[in-house]
Amino acid sequence: MMAEHLTYREVLAEATRYLEGADVEEASDSAWQLFEAVFEIDRTHYFLRQWEKVDAEKQERYWELLKRRANHEPLQYLLGRAWFCGLEFLVDDRVLIPRFDTEILVEEVLKAEAKKGDLRMLDMCAGSGCIGLASARLLQEKGSFVQLTSADLSKDALAVTSANAKKLGVACECIQTDLFAELEDRTFDVIVSNPPYIVADVIEGLMEEVRFHEPRMALDGGEDGLDFYRRIAKEGKRFLRDGGRIYLEIGHDQGASVPALLEAEGFLEVKMIRDLAGNPRVVKGKK
Repeated sequence: MMAEHLTYREVLAEATRYLEGADVEEASDSAWQLFEAVFEIDRTHYFLRQWEKVDAEKQERYWELLKRRANHEPLQYLLGRAWFCGLEFLVDDRVLIPRFDTEILVEEVLKAEAKKGDLRMLDMCAGSGCIGLASARLLQEKGSFVQLTSADLSKDALAVTSANAKKLGVACECIQTDLFAELEDRTFDVIVSNPPYIVADVIEGLMEEVRFHEPRMALDGGEDGLDFYRRIAKEGKRFLRDGGRIYLEIGHDQGASVPALLEAEGFLEVKMIRDLAGNPRVVKGKK
């Protein structure tokens, strides 16, 4: 536990050393972001007040968060938020943390679907809702009206989706379903999805932040990582209108296998898109 009656400067320095000793990546950034959240202070006011004594109760709260971060609990869960496509999303351990690489999928949707008028969009395996909600919000800013449906097997995840929809001001129908089972005879212009795609045996080798804290059901793609893609490619056709498009996030080693699944199911114009690091990231196709 930190000593009492420390200054802002002393508290932040001790926090950084503590997280570095726990082998937390980017320890100084984690220490600062938690510091900023707990003490409600920005950089400017920190430098003005760095020699003042901190509030004892806030210091204790800060220490509790530091201990959780030292146990490799993701920073985004501790803060309760993550940024995606320039939008702030609520996140906790019920959902995967939105990643920067996933923004590639939203960018592809915006390129192809902007200004097409009314769009019916399905976000399958929605999780936090980041893909569907960001796409809908940004498309609407470009003049499209988006009727968004977010689907997930996890009721807890859909509660986060719903909260994010309210936060972002996006109308969204949330449906708890095992993929397409509860969607009846609906059809969509666009299906987007970041399904579980990690090979089951690989999960135990992932970094602690992911392996011990993010929901396993949102990670496990089965024996070869393709279980959900097979079902989405096969079953999803019935829920796309003619000419509708599907956009899927994929793993770095799935740049050939997922396009092949879509082509085998008759999708046209199948294309794989790489992320900024040059890794396969998104596959899209047309019914």
